[in-house]
Amino acid sequence: MSRLRRRARAASGTLAWSTLLLVLAPSSAYAYVDPGMGSLWLQAIASIIVGGLLTGRERLSALWRHLTQRKPKSGEPPPPDPE
Repeated sequence: MSRLRRRARAASGTLAWSTLLLVLAPSSAYAYVDPGMGSLWLQAIASIIVGGLLTGRERLSALWRHLTQRKPKSGEPPPPDPE
């Protein structure tokens, strides 16, 4: 099984479990929301965004290198890989 298929299967399983939990959760919690919860949510969202950017940076740079790679003309040897 390819890596992409495993990831897609894991993502669909996660989506199914989270949907099931949302359906089974009570509709009203009657909970007190502290004023500090806003900053907690802001910090959580910021950390998700920054973590995603740092994690995806290598993939984005690889994609950029692939898209901007000079294509050799026919009969011309390919350029050497920079290491």
